[in-house]
Amino acid sequence: MSGNMLAVIPRVVSEWTTGVLKAQHERQSRQRSGENRVDLMGVGRAESSRKRPMAPKDIDCGRMSDGEILDL
Repeated sequence: MSGNMLAVIPRVVSEWTTGVLKAQHERQSRQRSGENRVDLMGVGRAESSRKRPMAPKDIDCGRMSDGEILDL
């Protein structure tokens, strides 16, 4: 390896590490804000109204938009 390339490696590693840490921090921030969010869909419904959790066979992807599928 040339001396010039050896000088670039620490900068590249530093930039990569900074990017990874920033992405992790943003992900954690979104998770924290989601924990504090109140969904209005579930308000007023009894928890026992659903007999069992939905299974993949319960989902009809043919009747859903791409956005709805991605939100699952």
